[in-house]
Amino acid sequence: MSRLYRGFISGKIRILFRRILMRKILSICFIISIASLFMPGCKTVDEYTGLNSAQIVYDEYKDSKNKSDSDTSSKSSKTGKKAKSDDWGYADNDNSDEHYIQPDDYFIAEEELGKKKWMNVKIAKLVTPATKESKNEAMFMTVHEGNEVWTKIYWKTRMATKADIKIGKVVIAFDGNSDDDVYQAPEDKDQARNRGWFMGKITDVSDLYKGYITMAGGYKVSLNALRIATK
Repeated sequence: MSRLYRGFISGKIRILFRRILMRKILSICFIISIASLFMPGCKTVDEYTGLNSAQIVYDEYKDSKNKSDSDTSSKSSKTGKKAKSDDWGYADNDNSDEHYIQPDDYFIAEEELGKKKWMNVKIAKLVTPATKESKNEAMFMTVHEGNEVWTKIYWKTRMATKADIKIGKVVIAFDGNSDDDVYQAPEDKDQARNRGWFMGKITDVSDLYKGYITMAGGYKVSLNALRIATK
């Protein structure tokens, strides 16, 4: 075999060997680069995108909770029902009853009902208890106007029941809410404490089965809008 031919064969072998070696090196580099993705200290997909999976889940939870709280608050305001609030002691938290009358509320008047058909009464807070020195008059502050009033005519009250409904019974009724000419109970705290109440005698109970009675003066009042003096 000639030297020229042997040289040609030898060159071909060297080229083939180099190509095989290069492929081996590239394969090893590729394997190393893949492995490096799983080594400590490598950035994850979340880190490359600037997001964290746990944070995403938490944010979604907060958004869902905030929406739920907002819906609940909205429903309470639309229905006009009592809404509890630990921060302000509103409604149920002030221990008020279904008429939004609080335990330390009084109804006051400047004179007795006497022979009058009816008279206005006001919700008030006791400021100074009655004493002999004050001629048995107590000083109150009216809730709506904020006026200070000395009077000996005042009552603690409770909501009326069917057992209280009798001809001639003196009752206190809410006149700030009516439906079909029948006075109804206050719808919310604002109505109860800023609109009028009046006192009078029951004169007719024949419509009690319809849910209301008639007071002196011809006023029809729902049973759920009546209060009874307890003191």
